[in-house]
Amino acid sequence: MMLEDPQLLVEHPEWAIVLQSYVELADQATEAPELPEEQDSQGPETAESASTGPRWFSRIEPPENWDPEELARIHGQLIAHGWLQFNLEDGKFGLSYRISSQGRKVLSAAETALANAEETPEPAADSATDAADESLAA
Repeated sequence: MMLEDPQLLVEHPEWAIVLQSYVELADQATEAPELPEEQDSQGPETAESASTGPRWFSRIEPPENWDPEELARIHGQLIAHGWLQFNLEDGKFGLSYRISSQGRKVLSAAETALANAEETPEPAADSATDAADESLAA
């Protein structure tokens, strides 16, 4: 993982939102009970695929006020960086996606960087500047 990778997610929070959406889908899938057998043929999110490894999901819906074309561009960027993987299931279900292990790492690093930035106190004002401000106010 390159050093600037977490910074890219800080600079492009919409990328982090998309990655986080796939993390949440994967987490929900591991917590969900197996689907009944009659649902096994409904696409990439089946009980069968859950038993064979990390789950693949249909493309997320764009959040409110997002342009679907922008969501497509974001998916392309995330795939190019290796943070999102895609799979062509078949003609019926089309593309499916999942966050890569590198994507999870960079998302975690970006969240840590943001948390650290919020916890870091702002530098104290220069006391000479404060004194000058007070004399101007008088």
